[in-house]
Amino acid sequence: MRLLNVHTFRFEEYHNESDVPPYVVASHRWQAGTEAMIEDIELRRNTETKGYKKVEGFAKYIREHIVGVDWVWIDTCCVTQHSTKEVDEAVRSMFRWYANAYILKTSMDSRLVNGTRRGWTLQELLAPQVVIFLSQGWDVIGHKIDKACIDMHTLEIGPSLVPAIAEVTRIPESVLYEYEQSSKLTVEEKLTWTVGRDTMKGEDMYYSLLGIFGVDMRLSYGEGRVKAKARLLRKIAKSALASEPSTSTAQPTQQPRITPHRTAHTQYTGYENSLRDLECYIPFAKPERDYLSQTIVVLLGMGGIGKSEMVLQLIKNNSRTIHDRRWAVLWVDCNSSTSASTDFKRISTQYNWPVSEASMIVDTRDRLARLPEPALLVLDNCDDESVDYGSYIPHNLLVTVVLTTRLVDASKYASSDPQDSSKEHVIHLDGLTPDSAASLLMMMSDPKRRRPGDDELARKIVKALGFHPLAINVAGSLIRDGRKTFQEYATALEGQVIEGDDLSQKINATFEVSAQALAMSTHPSAKNALALLNILPYMHHQGISEQTFVRAWAYEEEVLSWYDEQGEFRYENDKNGGWKLTDASAGIAKNKSWRRALKKRWKKDVKEIPQERLSNPDLDIKHLSQWHVAKCREFLCSQPLKQKKTAFREARAHLARLSMITTNSDTNDPDMDSISVHLLITAWAKHRNFQRYEAWATAACVLALSTEGSGDWQPFSATLEPHLAASFSSFASSLEPDSEVNSSHRRQLCRIWYLYAWQLHQVENPQQINCCERLLEQTRILSVDGAGEEQVTEAEYLLAVVYQRNGRVVEALELLKNVVQARESLAVDHPTRLVSQHELARAYLANRQVTQAVELLEHVIRIRESLGEDHRSRLASQHELAHVYIEDGQVAPAVKLLEHVVWVREKSLAEDHPERLISQHELARAYSEDGQVARAVELLEHVVQVEERSLAQDHPKRLASQHKLACAYFDDKQTVRAVELLEHVVSVKQKCLAEDHVERLKSQYELGRAYREIGRYQEALVLIEHVVSVESKTLSVDDPSRMLSVDLLAYIQEESAELELEANAKASMQAPHGDVSADEVIEEGGNATGGAEASSQD
Repeated sequence: MRLLNVHTFRFEEYHNESDVPPYVVASHRWQAGTEAMIEDIELRRNTETKGYKKVEGFAKYIREHIVGVDWVWIDTCCVTQHSTKEVDEAVRSMFRWYANAYILKTSMDSRLVNGTRRGWTLQELLAPQVVIFLSQGWDVIGHKIDKACIDMHTLEIGPSLVPAIAEVTRIPESVLYEYEQSSKLTVEEKLTWTVGRDTMKGEDMYYSLLGIFGVDMRLSYGEGRVKAKARLLRKIAKSALASEPSTSTAQPTQQPRITPHRTAHTQYTGYENSLRDLECYIPFAKPERDYLSQTIVVLLGMGGIGKSEMVLQLIKNNSRTIHDRRWAVLWVDCNSSTSASTDFKRISTQYNWPVSEASMIVDTRDRLARLPEPALLVLDNCDDESVDYGSYIPHNLLVTVVLTTRLVDASKYASSDPQDSSKEHVIHLDGLTPDSAASLLMMMSDPKRRRPGDDELARKIVKALGFHPLAINVAGSLIRDGRKTFQEYATALEGQVIEGDDLSQKINATFEVSAQALAMSTHPSAKNALALLNILPYMHHQGISEQTFVRAWAYEEEVLSWYDEQGEFRYENDKNGGWKLTDASAGIAKNKSWRRALKKRWKKDVKEIPQERLSNPDLDIKHLSQWHVAKCREFLCSQPLKQKKTAFREARAHLARLSMITTNSDTNDPDMDSISVHLLITAWAKHRNFQRYEAWATAACVLALSTEGSGDWQPFSATLEPHLAASFSSFASSLEPDSEVNSSHRRQLCRIWYLYAWQLHQVENPQQINCCERLLEQTRILSVDGAGEEQVTEAEYLLAVVYQRNGRVVEALELLKNVVQARESLAVDHPTRLVSQHELARAYLANRQVTQAVELLEHVIRIRESLGEDHRSRLASQHELAHVYIEDGQVAPAVKLLEHVVWVREKSLAEDHPERLISQHELARAYSEDGQVARAVELLEHVVQVEERSLAQDHPKRLASQHKLACAYFDDKQTVRAVELLEHVVSVKQKCLAEDHVERLKSQYELGRAYREIGRYQEALVLIEHVVSVESKTLSVDDPSRMLSVDLLAYIQEESAELELEANAKASMQAPHGDVSADEVIEEGGNATGGAEASSQD
């Protein structure tokens, strides 16, 4: 680095950055032909030019206004411009040089907007802590100074220009103050800062960003702006990959292939040119090094025009290349926020990424932005004008995006051709040409059944259908199936299409022709096919599995076994307060397997509900009834399970032959086949059905029965989730309960909502709160009608559990208080009463009411002592009580209780069982709090070792154990090991947690504490200053965590200042008196501000 002395006007070179004295960087706008070069300064030539005068002006200003600083760096004269090596070094080091200096920035016309438009200005605004803006007359216009150091500078600074700079540059104010804040911004967001900027050389637009992105690459002037950008983006991607924690245990051995629940059509025609364009845009075969920019293609056209089909054809045609080049294929249905969240969740599950349910789309998108291998991401059905689909797009050169949409405005998401920026990657599908449409219809018909004149009739039919591909497919399928000749179809269509109908009405007409053909058909499967078509719109339009129906049919039998032939409930109270079959039912229930299953399931359940339920089953909302079975059987009547499966498959095949649905199978097992329905057909089927509530109720009962009456997580929960959410949304948005649902039906609906809510809760679906709130609303209406209070209490309990899971602790607490009070009428040891009390204790703890939590859990433990020592409920309460003891400072009883829990679980559970590991973790925490540090370390090392074998590197539980182990190391005086482990934990959490996430801040705090302990004060200072800054925005002043951080920061600052004073005093005493001036001694300290203060004291 070469600096210019502002007093002597002589240069000095520094090869070691630790030797560089305090200096100022002078920023200015280059004016070709007038700037003073290094030779001009050295030879004192061209002293009358504007450039030379500018250098003199900077030197004079520094001499007069910045005390203790004798050096300046100016790009024009401190770098030999004809030396490629020097220019290369300067450009690649510039961000770091700026970060270590003052910046004096001249604005030649005193207008801020012009002074911040240069490409190189970005580094000057972002890197340094202090920037002073000067006018052409060397007057101060204003400043950009880090808030943390604003009081440290005594020079004239003027007003803060940060708000104005932020408005002009679109850089957030927080980033201008502290560049570390930019870590949460995406690459694309940072690149937007270059919009509207200019540089003398095109490549410099991207060379000036090297320091901003923290990457290094050689300069190659002459390569052009496009290649410079492409090289920069590749460097950024590689840098992100290199800094990403290893997730070898989390990466799949094969790239994921997540496609929609249907396959590409075997007969495809009409869009050959468009498909060819799409294949040209997608870089399947292009080497990654040749990627110049991210490819985002928008397929634009009305519904059913063939957008999704074209993408399926693309995947099919390039399947070999996709396999050989290891492309991931990821498909997201964006028809609704729920379906988009579900598919993004499928992606995160495939990659084993731990992401937050509350921010599923954003978190998965950010993970995809760091994906190290190529992928095709299809965002299908982006048709909602209120949604910003740009927020779904991960900005990664390796992730190619295809977005299908009906919205013309969505073309804004498309990328441009790297070689021709005026050419956007947008493909418009406007329908087939008359010839290709007629050809498609003829292709779909059976050649053996064709008659003279069919060609002309085909042209007439496709014209009537608006040349719409989906409508033509449906029409052709009916003709091919032999239901209609071309002439008959044309006649039937004339009866449906009226002159002046718009295209959507014409499309619906062909669906109606097929439906009427089904209604008139004598084929055995036609009736069932039409019934299936009526209920499918009330499930999610993709992934409708046969297994969903099979589980429902199997569970029907169990539900019916609870009632006798007269429809009376089979159970009654026995003399001991228990339950038994009624005398009549005991003789009727001859099927022993039913009775065994019934006893196994109900022995526990009947004990957990009020005894009044046995005499009045209507008071219970936890279990389905005969009504739900009857509704389910409106689709397929009562018959053996095997016959139902056969009838279902025939109905499904019938609809598939008519192209009303598509079937998809990932295996050769027909049991795993699933159904997809086009959204246009779904909308039409809903609209044509005048008994919408009845159709919805049948679908809802199938889904409710398919849960098998379980509120726990089940292997089918994830696949059932989108259908439950779609069913609930359909009812809430389009069906009016007051007009169609009487009191009796409302009670049955509550039973459906109850099972829906528990299942949606298990998979953390966003609809869980709405569903629970609807359940509580409806049970309260029933309660007014005199149907009992227990169902209201059950609904309140479920809503409270959901509220607590979603962080709404105060609301959960109030509900749980009501629940516990309402259940005081139950026996003291009643399981339902104890569960409610346990949950209330957890809410007390979450609300920091520790005393109340302890009292309630101690009560629950005393009652549950009658259970076996390895009973899950008993162990769970003991574990929870120990946790509360620790929070309350009662460490000794916590240790004793946890040692018992761990001992029991180690006997009965596998080494890597989550419940065993969590109790060991909590015991180690208790040991640490009790001063038994060595035992805590030993136990945590075991937990971490097990979790490192079974969990991904960024799994929250693994990180929590590593954090706790590092703290234990620290307490055990193994400080170096603590620092190493904490550095790893902080590094991982910075990649996967938000900046203000409490767990991330906790680890950063502990690392700062460890740094201080081993004397790394500067690193401790930077880290804790960051923690304090973040917590000041998110926590109250009296928050314990924030107070601890502020206190630690004060200690570090005080100790750092004392050490600095000691070092300066020692240096002063060692210097020979009379030989070294005070200014020289201060200069050795390397701090411009400190030097100014010392000089004034001298």
